[in-house]
Amino acid sequence: MTEQVNSRVVAKRAMSDHFSDLASGYRKIRTTDLRPVKYIQKFLGSYSKVVAADVGCGTGRYSALLIKHLGEKLFLHCIDSNEFMLQQLAEQLPSIGGERIKVLRGTAEELPLPDESLDALTTFNAVHHFPLQAFLQESCRVLRRGSYLFVYTRFQSQNKRTIWGKYFPRFSEKEDRLYELESISRVSADVPGLNLVKVVPFRYRRRAGIHRLVEQAKGRHYSTFSLYGQEEFGEALDTFERELLQRYKNPAAINWYDENVLLVFQNS
Repeated sequence: MTEQVNSRVVAKRAMSDHFSDLASGYRKIRTTDLRPVKYIQKFLGSYSKVVAADVGCGTGRYSALLIKHLGEKLFLHCIDSNEFMLQQLAEQLPSIGGERIKVLRGTAEELPLPDESLDALTTFNAVHHFPLQAFLQESCRVLRRGSYLFVYTRFQSQNKRTIWGKYFPRFSEKEDRLYELESISRVSADVPGLNLVKVVPFRYRRRAGIHRLVEQAKGRHYSTFSLYGQEEFGEALDTFERELLQRYKNPAAINWYDENVLLVFQNS
């Protein structure tokens, strides 16, 4: 039991270091999907005013899209536990939202917000870093009755079907933090008042050259890559390159599909 606790502590520290190291270049190496933001915009279309929080906001890639597409009616709390990510976000504030954004340092299990203070709460590609039940309970605490929690993520099964899951050695094996719908539904069922009301799938056709994919892997654009040892990662990257060169006739134009899902919960 002690060994399991110690391994979790080490992994948590590794992730903290990972995001601190990547903060300055994070926007350049990550892919940002617009479709879930537009779905949220439409879903909240009847609201004349929205007070929301984006938890695990990082450098604010999705926060900026929320501000842009929900417009003047949105006031957004941007919350992350990593100070270096938040510093990058703070530098962007004048160009993305100014007074309509408040940057807060905090954790998903202890949100720095009053009870029943939000109309909506979002998190994008971050929930697998959170203690799920504690996060869902905190979401209920800070959401007003009838308000919504939007969780954009990918399932473990979806992750296995990505180009990384198929061809990057041990990628799916290393990434054991992702959930399936069944496990999320089971945990959320134990949170009083929280109901899963919609499951919205997204599928994206991606295209990139092999050099871009290698650049992303070297830049650790998925935190999964930080779970490899240095030598192990180098060997896996070499194998990944060889696999792509063998399987794709034009390595400058590699096509694949990514899958994600938006889970919509209501605090009833």
